[in-house]
Amino acid sequence: MTTTKRYASLDSRKKNPLTKTTVFLMTYLVILAVEYIIIIAFYDKIPNVIPYQWSSTFQIEQTAKKSILTVSFIPVIQTFILVIFVAVNKLVGKSRIQILASEPLESLDRIEKYRKFMSKFLFLIFLLVQLNLFLVNMMICFQTQLFKYTLILGMALLFLVTIRQILKIIGLDNQSTSSSYKSLRVNEDNSGWKNSWLYVNKEDSSFVIEKRYGFGYTLNFARFESWIFLLFVILIIVGILIFSFVVM
Repeated sequence: MTTTKRYASLDSRKKNPLTKTTVFLMTYLVILAVEYIIIIAFYDKIPNVIPYQWSSTFQIEQTAKKSILTVSFIPVIQTFILVIFVAVNKLVGKSRIQILASEPLESLDRIEKYRKFMSKFLFLIFLLVQLNLFLVNMMICFQTQLFKYTLILGMALLFLVTIRQILKIIGLDNQSTSSSYKSLRVNEDNSGWKNSWLYVNKEDSSFVIEKRYGFGYTLNFARFESWIFLLFVILIIVGILIFSFVVM
């Protein structure tokens, strides 16, 4: 029985840098600045009662009184989303480097390109989510039909871009370079994998690894860092719920 050796390059994370945290932060600050400039400039035109829940046909179901807190509800969510996306982008950079002994340079190149692709994908989704939330807040504050239809278009664009990127990475887009990704993908052994989707391996020091099937990353649930990250996400969700309860 032969064993396939794997090698890791400690310099690989420096060759193709991920999207910088400052890019996420500056994008967020620009959108937030525009948002607050509009709200402050036209605060008197905002109705005294602000909707915050709609039906599937955009009929208002729940409302709240106008205040600085109520118009700041969406920006607070945007801040939480910034934190989550920056954290996930950092995790992509810390994912396990696993290289085939038979094709070390090719597989290393694939890993670097894949990380860079995923980081750009995260930023694109982050940008679209932030823009959609901006439109949501404008619709909440000013209740105009223009923002409603623009929001529908924005959500459709977010969906289409996400599907497009997924097709590229799984190799259904002939114009993408994902064929090299598929051919050079390292085949994991069975150790650590539970039902092919849950990874639990105490011997593996990495807590972020590529998924065995599909695309993206998963956590090594034998590492305490994975549970800390999950707790971090849960706390953010709980924080949003508490803030919404206090404000609304």
